[in-house]
This record gives sequence, structure tokens and C-alpha cells, in this order.
Amino acid sequence: MTRWLVTRPREEAERFADAMRDRGLDPVIAPILEIEPVDPGPIALDDVQAVLATSRNGLDAFARRVARRDLPVLAVGDATAELARTLGFRDVASAAGDGADLADLARARLDPAGGVLLHPSGEDVARDLPTLLAPAGFTLRRIVLYRARPVAVLPSAAEAALADPRLAGVVFFSPRTAKVFATLAARVDLTHRLAGLTAVCLSPAVAQALDPSPWRAVRIAERPDSPSLLARLSDLPAEQRTRTANGMDPTPDKPGDAQRQRVHGNDQFLCLDTGIGPLHSHHHESIGCHCNGHRTATGHLCFQVDRHRRQYLHGPVDGAPHTTARRKSRQRPDDHTAHQPGDA
Repeated sequence: MTRWLVTRPREEAERFADAMRDRGLDPVIAPILEIEPVDPGPIALDDVQAVLATSRNGLDAFARRVARRDLPVLAVGDATAELARTLGFRDVASAAGDGADLADLARARLDPAGGVLLHPSGEDVARDLPTLLAPAGFTLRRIVLYRARPVAVLPSAAEAALADPRLAGVVFFSPRTAKVFATLAARVDLTHRLAGLTAVCLSPAVAQALDPSPWRAVRIAERPDSPSLLARLSDLPAEQRTRTANGMDPTPDKPGDAQRQRVHGNDQFLCLDTGIGPLHSHHHESIGCHCNGHRTATGHLCFQVDRHRRQYLHGPVDGAPHTTARRKSRQRPDDHTAHQPGDA
């Protein structure tokens, strides 16, 4: 049974841990953020045409404060949409993706003249919905209903897990959690314990918040949702066995290694999703890696290095024939803030 450290807030961590156990995985819960309610005062709904839900915490806090269930709810993902239905909201739609997908759904289903879009959220949000929706003429009102407070010290459960040789890695759901975890681990001189572990991230934005150099490998879910993350966790042992059977190092290369590569001929690639690299471009094609530009179905990250500059490529790995890459030259990983998961 593969053991994983789960770092999300406790209530969500418990739900995710139950799903992990159903797949034969062994979770260790060590929340890095703690959820605290915030009282926003009276919530006016007279001019609201719909609710945009980017997190379960925000939607749950909103439902506790208002009695109306006739407002349409547009949720960032399926889990948040399911919660909305459980809370009694009758008109619910899921964007099944990230903040950009939610904005797309709002533009497709709603009329800017129909009223305000209400966004119940935490103090810190992972996406800038007003910027995404304002060009289409929408007015968005955000109400802060909770805060996610970082813990002061690394939880004892996390310290014990990092010392456990059975631990396979750490699961991260948000960029903020990833950054706080790294800071807390460094404060107690445990960064070196990450060398044998895999960081499994909900989205490319979460992976980009990590310094990859201490980790054995960094992996990203195919989609920014819990089922895809569970599938990623379940696939990792088989992936390592396949690499060993093919005569490859079962420990994948890290993106930090690719960033330090200097080459003097053909371009070389490191695929963060497969852990294979560095590869010349024709080998990159042979593993079926599609670098189809900024917005992709899976959020797979490829790092390319050539002799002139560093470039970052994005595309899914699905075993299909290779298509021509659209190179994102001079683009930094932190340019892709649209690929962020739900708020903490």
C-alpha cells in the first residue's frame, strides 16, 4: 500500500483520504492551511443573477448565510457542483476545469445585463475572475467568507511521515500550500528528506509554485480535479515499474535538471509528466508528447532547452502520434496563472 502525505485543509483532506483508501492508497493527513470563518455582514442578493463558486469552502459558507436556493450556481469543478446540489441549489452547472473554464461557462450561459455575478470566496483567491469577465461586460462582486491561515510549524504528522521510508510523496492542491509546506520543511531542516519523494500536484500552477530541485520527481494530474489526482497517485507505482522494466532509471529526472542543461546541437527536452529526459527532439516525438500550446486538456509540462534560450512547452501525453510543437519561447512558468485550481 503506497503511502502519501495529504496537505490540504482537514475537512477536504478527510474526504480525499477516504477516496484514497478506496483505491488501496495509504493517506497521512497533515493540513498546512486551517480554515477560519469570516463574517461579511449582510449579503445583498437583489441584483445578483448567479453565483460563481470556485471552492467548496466558499460555497458552503455562503449557503450557511443565505436561505435562497433559486440562484443559479456555476461551479469551477464537479465536486463543487455536487456540493451545490447537496446544499439544495436547483440550477447548477460545472465548468469541470479551472478559473478560465468557469469564466468561459459564465460568458456562454449568462447575460451581462442580467445582473451581478456573486463570488463567495476566501481572503486569498487563486484566480482573477474580474479580469477574465470584465471585457465581456460582466460585473463581479466578491464576498470574503473565510480565510485559510497557514499553520505556524510543520505538523507533527508531516514530520513523522517525512521520516517514514514507506512514504512515496506529498500531494499538493494549491500553490499556496506548496509554498508554505516548502518553507516549513526548510525551517526544521527537512528539505533533504524530499530527495526520495514525488510531489503530486493538482495543476501546473501548483507545480510551478514548487522548487523542483529537492524532489525526486514532480507529477501533475491530467485535469485539475480530485478524480484525476487520485488516478495520478494510483498510476505512479506502475509507471516506476515500467521504467525499470525498460532499463531506465526508476527515479525520473527533475525539471530543475533540465533548467541546468546546456546543449550544443539539437534541442533537448525533459517531460515533467513522463519523467523522461533529457531527450533530443526526435526522441521527444517517439514518446508521443504533444506540445500544443498554452491551453491543453491535461496541463502536461515539457521543458525545452536549446543553445540560445530556455523555453517552456505545454501539452498532453496520451500515447497518440506527435504533432508539431508550438514553441512558447521566452515564456516563464509563472506566466500561466490561468491554470490554477480551486481556492483553498
